[in-house]
Formats: sequence, structure tokens, C-alpha cells
Amino acid sequence: MKARIPKHREFIINFPDSIDNAKANEGWAKLQQIVEDYKKDHNGASVYAPSFIEDCEPAVKKLQESREVDGILFLLNTVGGDVEAGLAIAELIAGLTKPTAAIVLGGSHSIGVPLAVAAQRSFAVPSAAMTIHPVRMSGTVIAAPQTYNYFQRLQERIVAFVAGHSRISAEKFQALMLAKDDMAADVGSVIYGEEAVELGLIDRPVRPQPQEPAQEPVAYTTEEVRRALEEDGEFRMLTDQTQNLLGKRLNTTDLKSLMNLYSAVGLPADVIFLLVSHCVDRTERRYGPGRRPTIHQIEKEGYYWAQQGLFDQESAAAYLREYKARQSKLAAYMQVLRLGDRRPIPAEEKYITGWMNMGFPPETVAIAYEKTILKKQELNWRYLNGILRRWHEENRHTPEQAADEGRSRGKQPAPTQQQNTAVEKYLKW
Repeated sequence: MKARIPKHREFIINFPDSIDNAKANEGWAKLQQIVEDYKKDHNGASVYAPSFIEDCEPAVKKLQESREVDGILFLLNTVGGDVEAGLAIAELIAGLTKPTAAIVLGGSHSIGVPLAVAAQRSFAVPSAAMTIHPVRMSGTVIAAPQTYNYFQRLQERIVAFVAGHSRISAEKFQALMLAKDDMAADVGSVIYGEEAVELGLIDRPVRPQPQEPAQEPVAYTTEEVRRALEEDGEFRMLTDQTQNLLGKRLNTTDLKSLMNLYSAVGLPADVIFLLVSHCVDRTERRYGPGRRPTIHQIEKEGYYWAQQGLFDQESAAAYLREYKARQSKLAAYMQVLRLGDRRPIPAEEKYITGWMNMGFPPETVAIAYEKTILKKQELNWRYLNGILRRWHEENRHTPEQAADEGRSRGKQPAPTQQQNTAVEKYLKW
């Protein structure tokens, strides 16, 4: 299922294979109809109106009662609103027996935060924003202890609901709510898509649909390369910059590969410059100062960037920031794996990066490492990865959730041979 939002970028929601496409499309159509009906019933009023949440409550209840609906997807872009109404809707969503998912497309501010976490699965696009702040009241406020006590109790209800329906702790959420350094004229925090996932507030990020790059390198002729250098000033400048970064003059074969990234794959010149700089930095970090990547390595990385949809400077820069953050965290994972201070080799880095992307902190990996050593008497990467893949499917990401599995299994009878090999199906990669 695709949701198109401003800037004409498509975001993907992956349903299990067991769900029929016709049913998924039917559910999507019904949700869109709610929006259209709202506009019709309210003289064309925007769905971003403060009362939209309350006005749609009967429609959501009707979806729950319908036998034709297999699941419900909530698309959120709200500045918040009435706390009591918002909590009531959040409780309604949380109590639905049908499968539910919520995706934050723009903002899910204030009471929109409980709405975002109320569904069984929550998603956020990278540009999504969520404002977390203390309870406010407009109009006349009686300055009495009872008023402040009411504020405190209402705030506790919000904190308890969010902590109970997400992976963030009540203490952490309370700290974000009362932060003093994030907003200039207010108390609270503004967090964005990826950060919300890291904090445990949102389950998973939703990434832009990758644009399909050219499947095979285009075999440009020497004449085509010569003409491009003469007529395309941007490509000529890119060639000069690449030669400076690599410290060598590009031969005809190198120029054909560079032109393939530029013309066939479709990466802009400024993105290719970031790509080459990234490859140079990565090679020096892995193999020492002065070492340079080959054009083939740069071209391979360029195809990966295209598959990730990095076709503009903003998205490429965001990817590089994320890559740098992951690199800084690698040392912690190497420590819990008892591998010392050395840098991971590429195969090890691939495993660790995959665990980070699945949302496992080093502490949870340490628990999986201990289980691996007990079973295999050594560090077996495939077996360790199998444990984490299984936990990921069971939504066990925190150390506490992983430890709960061990305690619950400790009360059960000794596992059978079939149960002992249950992890085998996760031994991939």
C-alpha cells in the first residue's frame, strides 16, 4: 500500500503476504472515504481542523463493527487538541480487536502522541515531527492546589498510556515532556521520525520508496564520454572533483563508470561528489591514510545509494549523518561481543548494522551473545543473528524483553529436539 504526501514522495506500508491485496485496497478506500465524508459534512473543512479527531470517532467505531474490514490504518497529521477527547480516541484505537497500524506522515503533536502509539504497530516517516509538552489549559484557570493536582493527574494518565503502548519508559517520556533546552518559548521536546524510533516511542521508520536505478551499466562509447566532457559543464566539473579526491587522472574506463552513475543511474553531480568523498573516507578508515577506493567500488556504492532513493543532497547528507552515527556505535557492539577495540571487518559490520536497523541496543546483543556461547561454545555469527531475528519477529528488542523470554521459558518443560532447532530457520545472511 502506498501513501502519497507532499513533495510527491511515496511511502510503503508492507502487509503480511497472508493479507489479500483486494482487502487491503478496500480498507484503504474506506479510510479515504472517512476523510471525504468529513469534508462533505463540514462544508469542505480541512482534515487538520482541531475537531477532526472527535468528529471521526463514530466512523472509527463503525469500522470496528464492520465484518468486511480486516484491519485499520490511521494516518496522522495533527497539531493536537482536546486532551480528554484525544485520550478517549487513543483508548478506542488501543481497544480495537482488529489489526491496527498508525503512520505519522506530518506531525503528531501534543495529544497526537498517544494517538500515534495507540495502534498495535506504529510507523513514522523521516520528516515526521512529534511535540511532547506538559498539559496546558486555555481560558480561566483557578489558581488553587486542586487545579494543579488535576493537571498532575491528567499528565500522569498521558505518561502511563504512552509508556504502556510503546517501548519508551515513563521516566524517559516524562523527561522529554519537561525538557527546558529544546524549545525557546516553551517546555518540552520536539522529536523527529528516526529519533522517535530510537527512543522507542515509534516502532519502525517508513522510508521513501526507492527509485529504480538502471539494472545494468550502460556501455557508453569513448566518443559519448568525450562529447559529455565537452558539452556538459557539470559532468566536466564532477570529473575534475573526482580526480582530485582520488589523487589520480581517470582513464577512459573510469570515465565510463562515472558517466554511468551520472547519466544512466541518475545521481546528480553534487550527490556523486558526496558519494566519492564518503568512499574515500571509508577506505582510509578501513585500510589507512592514503588508501583510495577503486571506481568499481564507488560505482557499486552508487547503485546502493540509488536503491535507497538518495537522489538529492538533503537525503544523501541525512544518510551520511546516520552512517556516521552508526559507525560511532560500532565500538559498543564490539565490546559486548568480546572483540576488543579493533574495527569490525566488513562482514561483521554488516551483521552489526543489521541489528542496529532492527532496533537492538548493545545490551540486548550481549544477552544473545551469552546464549550463543552457551549453545555453541564460541561466537557463531549466524547463530547469534538467528536469535536476534527471532526476537525481532517477536518484538523483543530491549534487554528486559529478552530476559523475559528466558524467564518464561525457564518455567516450561525441557525443550524437544524440534524446539531446540527452532532458531535454525533464522540462520540466514
